[in-house]
Amino acid sequence: MAPEYQKFFPKPSFYPNQKEAMDSIYDALLAKKLVLFEGACGTGKTLSALAPSLAIARKEKKKVIIATNVHQQMEQFIDEAREIRGMADIKVAVLKGKAHMCPLEKDYDECNVLRENTYELLEIERDLSDLRLKEKDAIQKAKQGDRSFADLRNDIVSQIRSEEDRLSGLRKRSCGYLREVLLKPNEQFNDWLFKGVRRPEEIVEESLKKGQCGYELLKRNLKEAELIICNYHHLLDPGIQRTVLSWMDCELDDVIIIFDEAHNLEPQARSHSSQTLSEHTVDKAIFEAASIKSDIKDEIEFFQLLLKNTIVTAYESRFGFGDVERLTASWMDITIRDPYGRDDLLCQKIMHELSERKIDVKKLLEEAVDRGIEIDEKYREEYKNGRSESKKTSALLMVSAFMLSYINQSHDVNHYPVLNVRRTREGEVYGRIELFSCIPTEVTKPLMNGAFGVVLMSATLKPFDMVRKTLGIERETLEISFGTTFPPERRRTIAVDIAPQFAKNRGEQGMVENMVSLLEDVINYSDGNVLIFFPSSGEALKYYNLIKVDVPVFLDEAGISAQDTKNEFFKQGDSGGKAVLISYLWGTLTEGVDYKFDRCRTVVVVGVGFPSLNDRMKAIQNAYDDMFGIGKGWEYGVLYPTIRRIRQANGRVVRSPLDYGLRILADARYTAESVKTLKRFSVHMHFPEDERKEFRDVKPDKVKYSMMNFFNDLKAPQEEPSEPPVKQKNPGKKKKSKA
Repeated sequence: MAPEYQKFFPKPSFYPNQKEAMDSIYDALLAKKLVLFEGACGTGKTLSALAPSLAIARKEKKKVIIATNVHQQMEQFIDEAREIRGMADIKVAVLKGKAHMCPLEKDYDECNVLRENTYELLEIERDLSDLRLKEKDAIQKAKQGDRSFADLRNDIVSQIRSEEDRLSGLRKRSCGYLREVLLKPNEQFNDWLFKGVRRPEEIVEESLKKGQCGYELLKRNLKEAELIICNYHHLLDPGIQRTVLSWMDCELDDVIIIFDEAHNLEPQARSHSSQTLSEHTVDKAIFEAASIKSDIKDEIEFFQLLLKNTIVTAYESRFGFGDVERLTASWMDITIRDPYGRDDLLCQKIMHELSERKIDVKKLLEEAVDRGIEIDEKYREEYKNGRSESKKTSALLMVSAFMLSYINQSHDVNHYPVLNVRRTREGEVYGRIELFSCIPTEVTKPLMNGAFGVVLMSATLKPFDMVRKTLGIERETLEISFGTTFPPERRRTIAVDIAPQFAKNRGEQGMVENMVSLLEDVINYSDGNVLIFFPSSGEALKYYNLIKVDVPVFLDEAGISAQDTKNEFFKQGDSGGKAVLISYLWGTLTEGVDYKFDRCRTVVVVGVGFPSLNDRMKAIQNAYDDMFGIGKGWEYGVLYPTIRRIRQANGRVVRSPLDYGLRILADARYTAESVKTLKRFSVHMHFPEDERKEFRDVKPDKVKYSMMNFFNDLKAPQEEPSEPPVKQKNPGKKKKSKA
């Protein structure tokens, strides 16, 4: 008898290991275990997770949510959901942010007020309808000679005029698209929505034909959906998560969640749980504090001014000669706490000043929060009643709520306070405080342990023990790991025994010349497009200017769209030519981009590419050391995220059983020999065993021969190896850049 999940599996046959994975995931979800699933590209991870999840959801009356932070993966989910729907009658909804779907382009707060006004508008229209019927009846009675109804009619006419005045104002402050949703029957849209798998853009287009809000229509139908496709934001933001679940008419334990690209889950959750407070918001809070009524108004005003002055003094005191002119529109960190300590200088300064004046900071901030709530309600009423063109939020409320959290948590090892400063294009310099979350388990832990079922999947999820600890997973887990099943003869991984690219010496002339020579060999002997990842954007730019070859070279550089650069690179390969794309390991082109077939034949990772060990990264390491034991900070915060990134870069080539390609790791630390010669600096043993056993140690001057052998072995026997191209100076390099 076929397994229950097979009705949701649309393929005629299974990939190797796929049925085993689905059997295991089905049993694990039924037992309410969390699944950690690492599978190489092309192993069918998505369907392996989706099919059993849908089967369990239908059996247990649950819903399935599949989420990613990569746009291309969402497109893949839509395609696979359509395949599933072709054989199983499932209802699918694709959820995108409100900003992508609102016909009026309003934010969340403004939309809520317009929504209230629209409901009030309809209520007044119903009241007016009743009043006009009463007026008609009074006129009829008055005509029959009953004078009392004449007076009644005058009263009714007065009420009608009053309601019409209210109606006139509300029409300008309501949403006509929502009104159409509320007035018209929506069964036809419901049928249309679930007869296929509709992209958000399709929903907007379809709803606008009837002057309706597609976002509202989608929300109203989520409760019927069995599968919801969304991005991480809908789950990692606690407020949005609660809202989405309410639309689905369920609780967290009513859903099975599948996180794709789950190696990104921790850094994404970290950004969602970090908090910021801008100097501009403090300026607005100072203005609001001057208008409040409170027994401690003077203390509240003093606090806002003290906060403003402390922020400004903190960053201005760090500026040396010319530093202001070197600031850009990007935020620059200024240290206010030792990343290995707990003494926050900004907080200490504020608390000292308050203590000198015998001010109870907790009482002050709680009172300020209450007054901020009153101001916020006033702003809401002003927008609702048309006295304001936009919905404002109380700055006093924002500042006071932030500072309550900040004072309580800035000395906590799991949070790292940092001051940011920037300079606008107009030349204005201003700062903000950030309470950076080092270990975001406050966001991930409730999700991991509260959902009915969870599947975390990625091509680079290991080590599993790190995932369990850093995400706060407490429930029983099932761990699945499948390496690539593609023909081994169609891929090769070369670990080049070239001098280690340590940050302190990788700029030495001899090392640079050797690397240029190696990279030019790689480009000249590759059977097609070459993708090169450097440790940083600075290194990428340096080698872009040094490499001389006779094929187009594209640079992924800050300032211009990475998509445009990538597409130009693809065109060269798709047309049978050859080009080079130079990028960097922590950029956007390392993962989530499909360089299949002729779009890339060789990928090179230069150096090991550890992230910049700035104070923020040191604070993360310190938090890991404190929570999980000395040494875990380096492993969990730096080493394994870097290895994952390198593995993602390697995965850009050989995307199917028919594909082929080379992976070149240009640094001696990758070689098997480095375990003996470089000892603790070696990274060889940190790769999964099935991957590192394929590494071939090759000397730099032998790489071209290894490449020739690999590519020639794949050619038909009658073909003779062609002469390698002659290296020439490239007269027409094309520079493309990354947004």
